[in-house]
Amino acid sequence: MTPSSAVLSACRIALSILLVMASACDRDGPEPRAETAAEPGPAKAKVAEPPAPSRPAAPDPAIVAAQVRALLGRLSVGDDVGGWRVQEISGPAEGAVTVLLHRGDDTFPIWIVRRGGWEQLPPVHTDELDLFFGPLNGDRHEGDYAAAPLDAFTARLDRTVPLPEGM
Repeated sequence: MTPSSAVLSACRIALSILLVMASACDRDGPEPRAETAAEPGPAKAKVAEPPAPSRPAAPDPAIVAAQVRALLGRLSVGDDVGGWRVQEISGPAEGAVTVLLHRGDDTFPIWIVRRGGWEQLPPVHTDELDLFFGPLNGDRHEGDYAAAPLDAFTARLDRTVPLPEGM
């Protein structure tokens, strides 16, 4: 017998002994603990607490902002859309990205949501998106005030990018 085969045989024997001892311990159960003054009554096993449910991590705001910007065709605050200047881009909040357009004293809000995301029927839509718009400065409607900015805005949308998280 070579030295390496002798070592291998010894390891096999030791492993067999350990397996026999482990199976004997499992059948006998845990050893009883003696009562102490600090622990009256029978010994109680500690019950493991289940792990706290994991919550999905909040999306990274920088990533969401980049996704929104991509969806809007790289639109940025200050850009021109159909004769209107982009004043603000926000969201998604409650499933919508909000774009505020500004011209002179007038502000024109546009909300972009996933198709069917809101119960109301959208005045404008694409295959994947519904576009809603608000009245000019709250209540004043001037003929086709919405046509030019909505047409220009819809033309800028990038329909090839995935929708931002939260929409």
